[in-house]
Amino acid sequence: MMWTLFLGLAALAFSANPRYPVWLKCIVVLACCALAWRSDWSWYAILWILGFGLFRQDRKRAFAVFAAVGACYAVKGLAVPSLFTISYFGVFLAIPLLLLYNGTHGTRSRALQYGFYWFYPAHLLVIWWISLLLQTP
Repeated sequence: MMWTLFLGLAALAFSANPRYPVWLKCIVVLACCALAWRSDWSWYAILWILGFGLFRQDRKRAFAVFAAVGACYAVKGLAVPSLFTISYFGVFLAIPLLLLYNGTHGTRSRALQYGFYWFYPAHLLVIWWISLLLQTP
């Protein structure tokens, strides 16, 4: 995931710089997408980072980019139907949560901060225990 985030940041930094011509920005963005092709979230993450970064002052455009790229991601799931096909459409469940964000920091609670560090491994343990219970002998 770090590689994809790095490429997204590089594409955003290059695209936001007015010194470079548009054709060069397009080449750099395409190169970042190509480099991210076989990584976590592939080129979708690069375009999402660009959409939210370049249109951070225009929520409608940012969400239009998010929805368009999300639709490409969801359609990819339909190409090879499987048990997980429906999960590709889960990307749209992020939209209501993102719409709730108002641009300000939340509460600064140490309990919440460290609680999230404990939650992730704890929920993985619970899932593992459930999988053990569901296994047939």
